[in-house]
Amino acid sequence: MSTKIGHSDTDDQLVEPEVVVRPADPGWSEYRPVTVMFVDLESSVELMQTLGPETYSTALRAFHSMITMHVRTFNGEVTQYLGDGAMCFFHRGQGDLDRASTAIAAGFEIVSSMQKTTAPFSTNVRIGIASGRALFNDDDDGSSYAVGACINLAARLQNIAIPGQILVCDESKNSADHQFRFKPLMDQSLKGFSEDTLIWHAETPQIQRQQDRNGPLTFRTFVDPLVGRKAEIKILENALRNTVSGRGSVVTIAGQAGLGKTRLVQEFLQKPVTEDCARIVLSCSRDGSGRDYHPIKTHLQWIVGVLPSDDDQKKATKLSRLLSAVWGLDQQQIEDLLLLFDAHPDKTARLSENAAVLRNWLCGELTKRLIEARGAKPALIVVLEDAHWMDPSSAGFFLDLCDVLVEKRILLLVTQRTVGAEDHPVLPSDHLITLDPLSDKQSENMIRKVLDAHSSSQETVAWILNKAQGVPLFVSAFADFARKQNVMEFGRQDLPLDLLDLFEQSLIRLPRQTRRFVQTASVMGQTFEPELIAGLLGDSHDDMTEHLKLLVQENLIEERSDSSGLCFPHDLVREAIYSSLSKDLRRRLHGQLADIMKEKWPEAPSHLLALHYERAQRSKDAIVHLIASSLASVRVGALQEAKDYLGKAFELNDLMTLDDARKHQELTLRSIEGPLEMILGGPGNYSFGVAQKRSMELIRELDLKQEISHVLYNCGLHDWARGRFEKAELISSQILALQGDGALLSGHTLAGLVAWHRGENADAADHLGQTISLYRPDQHASLFPKYLKDFGVFSLFYAGLTASVLGEHDRARDFADRAQRLGEDLGIAHAMGFGLLAQFLTSLLRDDPTSASHYSLLAEGFAKTHRFPEFEAMAVFVQGWVQTRHSSTHTSGLLRMDEGLKRWQDMDFISWQSFFETLIAEELIKAKKLDDANDVLAGVKARIEQTGETQFSVPSMIAEARLFFANGGHALSKTCLTEAEKYACHQQAPLWIKKVERARQEIDLASG
Repeated sequence: MSTKIGHSDTDDQLVEPEVVVRPADPGWSEYRPVTVMFVDLESSVELMQTLGPETYSTALRAFHSMITMHVRTFNGEVTQYLGDGAMCFFHRGQGDLDRASTAIAAGFEIVSSMQKTTAPFSTNVRIGIASGRALFNDDDDGSSYAVGACINLAARLQNIAIPGQILVCDESKNSADHQFRFKPLMDQSLKGFSEDTLIWHAETPQIQRQQDRNGPLTFRTFVDPLVGRKAEIKILENALRNTVSGRGSVVTIAGQAGLGKTRLVQEFLQKPVTEDCARIVLSCSRDGSGRDYHPIKTHLQWIVGVLPSDDDQKKATKLSRLLSAVWGLDQQQIEDLLLLFDAHPDKTARLSENAAVLRNWLCGELTKRLIEARGAKPALIVVLEDAHWMDPSSAGFFLDLCDVLVEKRILLLVTQRTVGAEDHPVLPSDHLITLDPLSDKQSENMIRKVLDAHSSSQETVAWILNKAQGVPLFVSAFADFARKQNVMEFGRQDLPLDLLDLFEQSLIRLPRQTRRFVQTASVMGQTFEPELIAGLLGDSHDDMTEHLKLLVQENLIEERSDSSGLCFPHDLVREAIYSSLSKDLRRRLHGQLADIMKEKWPEAPSHLLALHYERAQRSKDAIVHLIASSLASVRVGALQEAKDYLGKAFELNDLMTLDDARKHQELTLRSIEGPLEMILGGPGNYSFGVAQKRSMELIRELDLKQEISHVLYNCGLHDWARGRFEKAELISSQILALQGDGALLSGHTLAGLVAWHRGENADAADHLGQTISLYRPDQHASLFPKYLKDFGVFSLFYAGLTASVLGEHDRARDFADRAQRLGEDLGIAHAMGFGLLAQFLTSLLRDDPTSASHYSLLAEGFAKTHRFPEFEAMAVFVQGWVQTRHSSTHTSGLLRMDEGLKRWQDMDFISWQSFFETLIAEELIKAKKLDDANDVLAGVKARIEQTGETQFSVPSMIAEARLFFANGGHALSKTCLTEAEKYACHQQAPLWIKKVERARQEIDLASG
């Protein structure tokens, strides 16, 4: 659905606009005009023998990447990677270049890149280019294949070319004659073509274009002069020189809208110092700010030529081509990346591993590809535009990148908008460039450069200075307005008063339907698809083409080489045009646009539909798509984005009429919010509790009786984590009164948890045994998304703890082994984490530091990868306990135990704290820190009395007896141990009985 600006090409007019989006149809075929380019690497066989397979493979991926970048910069598409070459199609021109000219320009860039010392290979390429019409056919997998004489001709031309030569057909030469010089190739015949087939050697461009010196610009081409930014350019040049010398850095360019942040970077990229550097430009957008990794996804989809009209099958085909040939990934890795990129055609497909693991792997792959993009070049310049709209996942990736770019010769340039003096860089920066408005002298200099010989009277200059207030965008806009006037009459009432008024003047000059076209385009966003706008307004293709020409003439829209579709020159331009619409009309257009996107664009992202429905004040429709966006984000592990989508859905739901429908909708949202909060902050955290409390209120208000066990379970889980065992026990009884396996599994599991922490070990064994006997992995896998808990692994985990307290250590090991194996078989991260917890906690309870150390180290790394805070806190604590087993590491071990406890407390997790503090008190006593130990045990005693977590009463009494003895109270310590033994017998806890006896023996031995 892409459209060329300001170019007339007879062949291109034969292509109908892609307004109707249709699925791939194996029976559908059509003729389309196309320019075909074949690129072939010289002496590839010899290169492989010289370099060896691994080095050759790495260089080949860089070679393919280089071809792809140059082809895409000129609006072409790499349709096939041919081992040591590529076949590329050019369907449309770019700017003042027609189709054939863009292909030839891309060919020159490829040849030029291969002649540099930084090229992937030391040899050059042969290129053949031909234009004509080809028959395109849709294949079953969503890809298109084509047949035509021009394709065969391009292949033949490439075959006879010598290294570094671009051969073109007669039709391509005639089309590009005004842009390039050509020389006829005599006495050459082409197999399968007549002898009079003309062959031309493309030699040089007719006119050396500005961007040729540094390669084609990824940025849009600016015509405004850069004034007053010499110091800033100097900072950027010095930063790049330092990067080239081996010290990469981050430079943030900050300033209010319109001050020229992007213009500054564009000018810098034209400087000689950047000439041989690789570069990548990533752009954040207002409308994409909630979508995970959106600047990266947008860039990759642009690289492979994805169009908004492409369904997921076509997206997948194009991306797979790149991921296989350039990234060198296998099929399973490609499948996972397609899911992470929201481009997998199978909506039932699932990631091969946990999302957090794969997202970490993705970040590693992205970093690896960025480093590879530098290749042998002196440095890589990565530009991140409009970082104030960056999503949380991208922010995390770039934060990690900042840690490695220093030694990788990467210069990261970040542009961000500021709104006040308190704004800070969104990424840690080595240099912060804050742009200020231009001085009057600088503004006047810029004005006179824009005006040239037109209307450059002092009165005109003074008028522009007053209006622009030193903002370069305003200076340019008002100067351009003055330039277009024959005579500036300053007494007129219709002179623009501000920027909005200025663009209103431009709109007034347009025909009514063109004005409506650009106003509707402003509703779509900074970048828009003209065919969708034309379809919405009922305009023909010819009407649309005329609109675009007029809008380009008025400098209201432009084409960018780094994205599909068209865009406004600046977000302020779009905002000014958008604000010209009445609020009622905006609402109507947003709704109509979302409707037509759903109809014509089946793969329209849910977050984008939600945005338009929200602005249309169609809250119900918006909430549906926000929920879909949230669930899609959970699916790929983008938890913060999922939370943000839910937050917006709650806001919209609160605006709806207070009735049962709104309450049901809120309950749906809470059922997603609660588990999300538990993952992000653990089951004891406040936000999880608020969500569950509100869910219970809604259940009562709606008088729901069935299909509520998952809500009840999460409420009970929060009460358990907060040490409210009576409430959790009551909820477990309510769950068990319901019907269904989900109720039985969750009810018995919760009851078993509560019983174990209250020291009711026989009841714990009974309830957990019920869960274990009922659980079937294949039958109950569907319960996990609903409860966010695999009851098989979790019940085996606590069954192992119960067996440990009952003194059955062999059974405890067996339960722990089964929990770990089941978690790994399921491939569910949460379940795998509980399997590791089962191993190191049962090891701790049987005083096995070697095993505890092994599994707690595994668990800590696992928890960091998956961002499971409670697993990490417990693993850190147990590692500290292991270290205290040795006198040489006792002090550091105690500090580690304190660290784990602090992390646990930070999550508001009350359960287990008494046990952790009891173990810390034991080590404080060994370290002769008796007052500290006394304070800790006093807190433990008070908490156990408050919560009823009596499973840990005996261990705390043992620690208290040791403290009495250390303070000289031998008799008190004996009395304390006697009470502890009685309580352990009452609990039927042989483990605690054994620990009492060991403490008694140690105290007797110490007393002589």
